[in-house]
Amino acid sequence: MKTIHCPSRIHALAVLAIAAIFAATAAQAQVWEYKSYKRDKNTKQYSRENFVTGTISVEEKDGESYFRMIAGGLDICYRGAIPVTVERGAGTVVITAKQPVTGCEEFRYRIREDGSGGTKEVKEPGGEWRNSPFDHGLRPVK
Repeated sequence: MKTIHCPSRIHALAVLAIAAIFAATAAQAQVWEYKSYKRDKNTKQYSRENFVTGTISVEEKDGESYFRMIAGGLDICYRGAIPVTVERGAGTVVITAKQPVTGCEEFRYRIREDGSGGTKEVKEPGGEWRNSPFDHGLRPVK
């Protein structure tokens, strides 16, 4: 038995493959390494020597942006997909949580686009942003 390939079927498969490629790139996430520091159970203080290396990522799709963190056991403030705003300019990407979980501090990340790192910032009760005293890494995952 001889197999006959229909040109219209091959054309349809090619169109579907190209559409799948565009869909995959349209929702591509940016990913950065992230050091998540652990709090000492007794002193409740964070230790520069006790951290988990993980990642943070931002997926922008259909006009919406979502932040995800994968870095060991996370408290409720950083679990799941968190809606964020993403601003780009002057060689920097700024990722700001839109609606932090009730009781959690407002946070944002200011990441240099040249791959040299960045800072985590938290919002003070008076409305000013303060840099975290820890180096969180924030370098692109390769």
